[in-house]
Amino acid sequence: VMFGDEDEVNDRPASPEGGSNKENENEGDAEETSKFEEDYVALQNEFQKAREQHELEQKIIHREMKDLTHRIEQKTNLIRELQYNEQEVRRINEQYVRRMQELEDAVCQKEQEMDRMRRDFEAAESEQARNDEEKRHIRQAYEEKLRK
Repeated sequence: VMFGDEDEVNDRPASPEGGSNKENENEGDAEETSKFEEDYVALQNEFQKAREQHELEQKIIHREMKDLTHRIEQKTNLIRELQYNEQEVRRINEQYVRRMQELEDAVCQKEQEMDRMRRDFEAAESEQARNDEEKRHIRQAYEEKLRK
């Protein structure tokens, strides 16, 4: 109500409930204020629930991020371990191939040495056989000369 309009407000007819317009207006203002306060409280409650829900979601997200970070670290460590194992397998494989080549070379050398020794032995036996044959032949000739 504006200043100077009080007369008009008082000149208004009374409401059917029995009160004056000013009383009705005050009641309407009170109802409106009460409704506003109820809406405000409801909005505050809704805001508080939204804040709590947001905090809960933040905690869940934080926990999931922490878990995800942990799993990423585990997988990173596994990848490092796999890379190390792969290098180790390569190293061992190269060592194995090198050792197998050395053994094959050694076997080949031993086979060649055995062949040489076999030839030498056969030659010695052959020489011995010839010597034995010559001895026998000389002995026969000697014995024949003695008989004559």
